[in-house]
Amino acid sequence: MATAYKAFISKLPADQKSTALRLQRLWIKNRHKSCSAHQPLVNCLQENYKNWLAAINNQVLFVVVPLQVDVLLQDPLSETTQWKLEKISALEEAEKEFELSEYFQLYLINNGNKLALEKGSLEKYSSVDYESNLPTHLYYYLTITGVRYQAYLMTKEGSGGRCYSELVKTLKFVGKKPKNSYGEVLLLEGDYACDTYERSVRNWKPNIKGELEFYFVNFTSFYQQTPFIELIQTVVNAETESVKKEVFLDRSTTSFEGEPYNKIIASLKKSVEDLSPALAKSDMDAEDSQLQPTPVPPPEGAACTEAIPNYYAYIALKESLMNHFIGFKQLQFMGFNVLKKEDVEIGKPYKPLIERTLLYLQKIKETPEWQTKLFAAASKFPEIQATASYFFEFDMPLESNPFADAGFYTDGSCYAEARSPLHHASLEEWIYLFWTRRVKDDSVDVTQKLLERSLLLMN
Repeated sequence: MATAYKAFISKLPADQKSTALRLQRLWIKNRHKSCSAHQPLVNCLQENYKNWLAAINNQVLFVVVPLQVDVLLQDPLSETTQWKLEKISALEEAEKEFELSEYFQLYLINNGNKLALEKGSLEKYSSVDYESNLPTHLYYYLTITGVRYQAYLMTKEGSGGRCYSELVKTLKFVGKKPKNSYGEVLLLEGDYACDTYERSVRNWKPNIKGELEFYFVNFTSFYQQTPFIELIQTVVNAETESVKKEVFLDRSTTSFEGEPYNKIIASLKKSVEDLSPALAKSDMDAEDSQLQPTPVPPPEGAACTEAIPNYYAYIALKESLMNHFIGFKQLQFMGFNVLKKEDVEIGKPYKPLIERTLLYLQKIKETPEWQTKLFAAASKFPEIQATASYFFEFDMPLESNPFADAGFYTDGSCYAEARSPLHHASLEEWIYLFWTRRVKDDSVDVTQKLLERSLLLMN
């Protein structure tokens, strides 16, 4: 730490050296205060040192300070500014139950003038529910170029009911002059009761302009309709006091985020070859399920004569892409700029499934008012829902086909009879739902081109 700090100070602008000294002393003073009694102190300190070193290796002095109720905290960036968190408790009667409610106010005090940055309900207990929403920490960043950032962390927790257990952490940045925050970065949002979604910052670093870049992963899972994740880049600029977001794209044709593409592609091939054990065992209804971890045989007694390729390969492929944090935008770049013929050899058995998927798209577009009809038919199925309360009423019989009822093409045998990874849906319906999601994401054309390119490479 001493070596890294000395190297950092030597490159820092002279007018910011005293700021760095105050920040480092503040870090030393608070390095143990975030440690939990449930964790050995030495492990916690080791983690805090590693985080400090990781930041300074990225050319940033990074300090986190826990906020304490009714304790005046001197701001290290300004001699005339202090922070204070105040709270008030109250016992209230609600629906014949008593609830203990606590309210907070977070003040930024400048030359004796108090500015309330945040105020609201702090904690709320009842017989079934718990909610907490409060400022918990102050964050400080000093880049090697002398750019300073300050922010406070809002932490929200909630639990109760059948499937509600949520944690949300939001970083709110404060400008040079005392005023409300000018932008925020969502560090974490997740449902930990039913695991339907998680959104979190994967990493962060400064760029050459002195801006802070946060890389945010959005993951949602519901009934094996897992959408492609995207790596969202959020850029915070202290000089202009602005925050902007965009989907991150690594334009290197040899590696993604430093990982060579040949290793990534080898991993993708293995996922298709081996499939995912977790998904192969998936069973929405143990007694009635027709999900198959092996190629689907033709339906008995039907006109179909072709064996349907294992559609789990598609899900395994998406799962592997998510493990590498490769979203749909990056996948497009890979498909058109990186993939070679030998990379898709493993996919040749799935040519019939790709061809059939493109055929259904052609039939969709030939149907009058196809978009309206497509969405109406898809609405008969449960949506991908990234919320804790995802339970639904669903009584549609298995033999029903809302897409055929709406006038869309049906093969009447192979794909119309084979079961899909989605409960209550045939493989034909699943393909229609696949294209519905592409229409919703405005990615039909690029998806079509990706599938066509896959066939071209296979041929």
